[in-house]
Amino acid sequence: MVDTTADYADCFEDLEAALQSKRGIRIPFTASGDAIQYRLKLYRARKSDRYANLELPPSHILYSKSVYDKLVMRVFEVEGETFLYIEHHTRGVAEEIKDGIERSSERDSSPVPREEARVKTREIITEEIPRRRL
Repeated sequence: MVDTTADYADCFEDLEAALQSKRGIRIPFTASGDAIQYRLKLYRARKSDRYANLELPPSHILYSKSVYDKLVMRVFEVEGETFLYIEHHTRGVAEEIKDGIERSSERDSSPVPREEARVKTREIITEEIPRRRL
């Protein structure tokens, strides 16, 4: 069975809200697993949008692309709460890795308690908040 964009109405609502905002949105979840599952659904929605755009002429700028390709989805823990961030992709200029430059990981392996339901609100991101990537 082929997914259609109608199967992802809730996802497109959130993706559109993030696209229209200056920096993006965040959605609170009570469990990190629920946030990760919803992130996967958002990925599938974006893929479905790309597939739908295959009906455009090949010369069209969105042929096999999605307007949501500008967004990145990440799950973070902020002050003990789990959030799915949908943010505008920001990329710096690529530079060569030189000797003496080490990579560091912000990832903490401590477990996050699991609970059940998704909290049905979203927030517009207006300021930088310290967060830990899950």
